[in-house]
Amino acid sequence: MLLNQLVDYPPVTVLSLQATCKHADLGPTIGASFGQIGRSAEGIQQAGAPRVYYVEWLPDSCTIQAAIPVETSVDPAGDVTLTHLPAGTALMASYFGPYSGLADAWTQMWKAIEDQGLKATGVCWDEYVTDPGEEPDESKWQTDLFVAVDIPKL
Repeated sequence: MLLNQLVDYPPVTVLSLQATCKHADLGPTIGASFGQIGRSAEGIQQAGAPRVYYVEWLPDSCTIQAAIPVETSVDPAGDVTLTHLPAGTALMASYFGPYSGLADAWTQMWKAIEDQGLKATGVCWDEYVTDPGEEPDESKWQTDLFVAVDIPKL
């Protein structure tokens, strides 16, 4: 994981799909969700890295929102929704490696939040910078982790 840094992130419009699954089924659930989003709005130009927002994390299960940024307003089909998310500030870190290492990367990220005395706002997500279909070497896969935080005003 790279050094954590505070970043300002812009507002974003995404096509998204919410799903709940067991932790062991997270990878397949994310893949199926991205597939459903893609089928719901074929031909739409992607405007950024695909991402997964973590809505709720329980001991045995989690609720996620898979999302693909878009620049235009579209009318998605089925359970896919068009969502507008506001700008903010986040602690961000980049992880390089296979997706199986993301749990450890998130543990490090939450420790950094605590160590730096930051207050998480409850919004956290992964951005999948590297497309595994284009880069077969898992050690080169880049996933950026974000935790939205409140920055006290001086």
